[in-house]
Amino acid sequence: MRCKNALLRFFVKMIQSPPKTGTPVKKILAVSTTALGDTLWTMPAIQSLRQAFPDAYIAALMSPIGKQALENN
Repeated sequence: MRCKNALLRFFVKMIQSPPKTGTPVKKILAVSTTALGDTLWTMPAIQSLRQAFPDAYIAALMSPIGKQALENN
């Protein structure tokens, strides 16, 4: 999969090859403090992270408008 967005590339890489530390991933922080469009691009990545790490706590650091968009998804 080829992604233009650097954040999406990072998430895709994490999902395709999760860390092999021997301990499960417990917490994930998604950061998108830029414009609303960039925040909207993170939503599919966050959904993929939820599928890949169903037991992990996923937090999001977003702009106020991004928070509004993310709250109902």
